[in-house]
Amino acid sequence: MTPSRFAASLLPLVILALVIAVAGSLAAAPYLFLAGIDEEIAQSEQTLMRLRREIASESDLQRENRDLVALGKEANLLLEGSTTGIAGAKLQKLIADIVAEHGGVASSLQLLPVNEEGPLGRVALRLSINVDIDGLRDIVHAIETGTPLLFIDDLTVHTAEQKNGDTPDPYYLGPLEVNLEVSGYRMRDKAA
Repeated sequence: MTPSRFAASLLPLVILALVIAVAGSLAAAPYLFLAGIDEEIAQSEQTLMRLRREIASESDLQRENRDLVALGKEANLLLEGSTTGIAGAKLQKLIADIVAEHGGVASSLQLLPVNEEGPLGRVALRLSINVDIDGLRDIVHAIETGTPLLFIDDLTVHTAEQKNGDTPDPYYLGPLEVNLEVSGYRMRDKAA
């Protein structure tokens, strides 16, 4: 056998091997493709399970939301007062009582102009107090977690012994000079 005859006799075998390899690749391709799909299905099933848990708890969330709305109506989350002046006076008294209850001394209280924001009026108060660090923590907690809803818009703290340019002592416990701006909302007058 000459080399060309030998190559000619191998050619059908090579072609047969190529056909088998291509056929095997085509037969394996769906399985390889399905392996990627199986992973996507597993991720989708996990997402579906999470969404089903959320849907199951949605009625609980709606009930909790209704309870909070009812609590809000009962707790009166807005400042009371038939006028902004009365609401401001109630805010002043409320803050002065909170400061005194937690060992602070209010040195000044000043009502700021009322800002109308939709159906609500924002009543704000600027005050200066002297208090130790624990009292300040309790005052901030009482303001931000009590009713009516109040917000601390600004808070500045200086130590009584701090001079201009001095680095404050991080372990200094008081007394502290604290400037606060606290605000709350009241329902605007219907005529306004």
